[in-house]
Amino acid sequence: MTHRTLLLAGGLLLFAVALNSHTTAQPSADPPASKSEQSKPRGRLPNHFGKIGVTEEQRLTIYGIQADFNAQIDELLAQVEILRGERDKTIEEVLTSAQRDLLTELRKEAARERDARRRND
Repeated sequence: MTHRTLLLAGGLLLFAVALNSHTTAQPSADPPASKSEQSKPRGRLPNHFGKIGVTEEQRLTIYGIQADFNAQIDELLAQVEILRGERDKTIEEVLTSAQRDLLTELRKEAARERDARRRND
């Protein structure tokens, strides 16, 4: 991989982590749901399922299936993030001390530029 590609991949990883922490840290504007609403499975039907006459029982079963798989998917995504971090750390170990220092400065500069663009938006 080229240096630019590695920087882009690292930047995307940092962005994904920052976005995830930002979206999960936002307080909910909705009032707390009642106890009966909280226990009722919720979700979103797959595309076109709403047009084929899915019963309420089928809908609830689908929501349960989605919840089970989403939990597994979330666990796998967390593992992917860990592996990417380990990969990036291992890649950086190939660099000399001077290269790592330069990489750190380039990342700081890129972060400053992103912050400046955000302030101008």
